[in-house]
Amino acid sequence: HSFSITEDLAIFFFYPVIINPKKYYSANFHVFELVEWVDGEDTEIFVVDLKNGNVANFSTDATYSVHHANAYRSSEDEIVLDLCPTPHSNLRDYLMLENMMNPPVESTWTSTNKDSEFTRYTINTAAGTVQHKFFPNPSESRWVNQFDFPIINEKYRGKKYCVVYGVTAFDYSRTALVKKNVCDSTKDAVWYIENHYTSEMWFFERPGATREDDGVLLSLVFDGERGQTYLLLLDAMNLKTLARSYLPHNIPWSAHGMYFPEADFSGEAGALPKDAKPKKTMKGEL
Repeated sequence: HSFSITEDLAIFFFYPVIINPKKYYSANFHVFELVEWVDGEDTEIFVVDLKNGNVANFSTDATYSVHHANAYRSSEDEIVLDLCPTPHSNLRDYLMLENMMNPPVESTWTSTNKDSEFTRYTINTAAGTVQHKFFPNPSESRWVNQFDFPIINEKYRGKKYCVVYGVTAFDYSRTALVKKNVCDSTKDAVWYIENHYTSEMWFFERPGATREDDGVLLSLVFDGERGQTYLLLLDAMNLKTLARSYLPHNIPWSAHGMYFPEADFSGEAGALPKDAKPKKTMKGEL
């Protein structure tokens, strides 16, 4: 579902799980019901050299993750990779309709991440070793190290970076937006309002920005009190609210989008830009 890429490498984690197709009908095609854990197996890591196609294989303790955050070379022989571990069985159970329709009255801190925390892996390609560690939490916040749907400033994709944003989901009914600073955890931040349900964020860099977190974050949020969806605009530096715009219709929870600043939507819907040339296809021109 997710892998990491640097300027010259692609890194894949293969987790000790299988998808059992025999359960398709009995599980009503619910994908998480089909996933089975394989005991006694490690997580395998494959590092692909994008220049020559060579593949190096490593292994680490068994884990499961849906989303990588970022990766980069810290030296010629060392790769740093950050990801959000999420036990597959916990993710399955968290999404059960019965659980989500009957959340606890008082918080029990039942998180989609369970006890797992945002994790940094260091792969030494020369020594063939893989080490992992967690990040400090000086604020003792229960949100900042347990999140998923990580996004970054895409200018730092595959490069050394400091800031990652994500969504924390807990108690089957609560969500918070977080900023994790992997270089200085004293700069972590959280945005949370009771009965407001957030979605994955998107980062937009400010024109002329000189800092990694100089920009704004956009998220779709459902206001449970008003029963209405709004667009939320946050200052990416501190997660302070810049603007909130309620929409004329509700938008279901969504995940995974991408901002393409080079896209041109100035023309009419479906129309090509004026200077665009027709593209040759097997059946003619577009």
